[in-house]
Amino acid sequence: MMKRKGDKGRILGVNPNLLVVPASLEATARKVLKATEVDGSSNVWAGSAELIVSPYLEG
Repeated sequence: MMKRKGDKGRILGVNPNLLVVPASLEATARKVLKATEVDGSSNVWAGSAELIVSPYLEG
């Protein structure tokens, strides 16, 4: 998102800090956003966004 450009070609400067997921992906999203390690490697995404679980995203 940080590289997205507007209609005149300028970078928009959007800094994403929110992750919205359906309930079926809540556990995975929490793992990505909260765990300091994932599968034995350092998790660079830990603490990078707020998590919102939305029932409106379920199909």
